[in-house]
Amino acid sequence: MYLVLYNVACFAIGFLLVICGFFLTGQKDQLYDIYGCTFPMSLLIVITAAIAITAVASDSAYHQSGVRIGGFQTLILVLAILLLLSMEISGFLAGFVMQAQVEKEARQKFLAEMRAYSTSNGTGDAKQWIDLTQQALGCCGIDSPKDWLAFEAQPPASCCAGKVADCASPFPVGCAAQIHAWLSTELRAYSLCCLGAAALQICGLGAIFARRNRQRIAAATAAVAAASASAYGRFGEAASSVVVR
Repeated sequence: MYLVLYNVACFAIGFLLVICGFFLTGQKDQLYDIYGCTFPMSLLIVITAAIAITAVASDSAYHQSGVRIGGFQTLILVLAILLLLSMEISGFLAGFVMQAQVEKEARQKFLAEMRAYSTSNGTGDAKQWIDLTQQALGCCGIDSPKDWLAFEAQPPASCCAGKVADCASPFPVGCAAQIHAWLSTELRAYSLCCLGAAALQICGLGAIFARRNRQRIAAATAAVAAASASAYGRFGEAASSVVVR
């Protein structure tokens, strides 16, 4: 019963990670122009596969961890689980380590697009990217609306709610801070899912070793009992022969 619940939990976490990946990709897809469409979806795919394979491997290892299977086979199964477990822990760490890199690339990308926005007179891809980002995040410029003064006489219409033509009251927050807040929230949730999956599978490894030890103890106890019964039987036969004589 517990093994069934364990495997259901593993697959449920994998499914949630897939949903999380689609949510991250679709919620603010214009931000993924910064670093391409492979992050973090590629990590999510790898880790979800790891969770699914680990659940199956844990099931197999649990059922075959008795005395009837050799220690080498069990060791191979456990090593496979540990390998996949390391992938999940790597995903957990990547959620924090890559945040700074993504934020740095986002700042550079935003600055380059601001320059292109000015030189293209607010037309083309630069305009679309800037407008979508500022409207989606409710921000203006990199650090503040003043950043636009280096390129434009005033902030563009996308710096205001409703994209009014004369943006007299732009969003007070820069897009760098908003991207940081968004990444912190989303990647923290993703990283905690990876950590939870890893913790769950560590419990699965503990169950494998616990069952193997229980069966070893039971086998040893049975062997001792059989040896004792045999010795008692031989002693009884010897005693009977002495009495007869």
